[in-house]
Amino acid sequence: MPVIALSARSDEAMMSEAREAGINDFLIKPVQSIKLLESLSRQLGIAIKDVRVDALPTPQASAAVHALIDVARLDSLRRLGLIKADLAHALEDMRTKFGQLAGYVAANDMGRAKTLMHALMGLAGHLGARAFHDELRARYALMVETGQWRADGDWLLKLRQLFTDTDRLLRARTGV
Repeated sequence: MPVIALSARSDEAMMSEAREAGINDFLIKPVQSIKLLESLSRQLGIAIKDVRVDALPTPQASAAVHALIDVARLDSLRRLGLIKADLAHALEDMRTKFGQLAGYVAANDMGRAKTLMHALMGLAGHLGARAFHDELRARYALMVETGQWRADGDWLLKLRQLFTDTDRLLRARTGV
């Protein structure tokens, strides 16, 4: 039976160890339905070309929008009726956590910063905050792997700008 792993981590060492343990494929959180179907198709040797993941139309978005947010994820939340319930609360939670992160960075508290970054990655992934999630994940992976902050001092400022841009875009696209 094929085994498909679901993880927020995708470093080569972890994936190599997992393959040795019998894992057949990897999906990175947050999982998109089409990625899961493609993986199942590969592992089970079945075609998915006739499977309709979504019968609802999705609004067109520019390349700049797609670079910042995962439009498919946002549309999925909309179809599930979770936009109003989740988005405003999650964005406020992210804003609070980001403020705490800045404090931990200023205090050079790497342990608390890593814990908070992990929580922020989960929230960002859930909301489809693509660029923020990817940048945060890269910083988090570096901290976990090296035990050090990144050398460039403007990484927190870059994260803040990505969050601000993402927050504005998510609110504009959803009316929250």
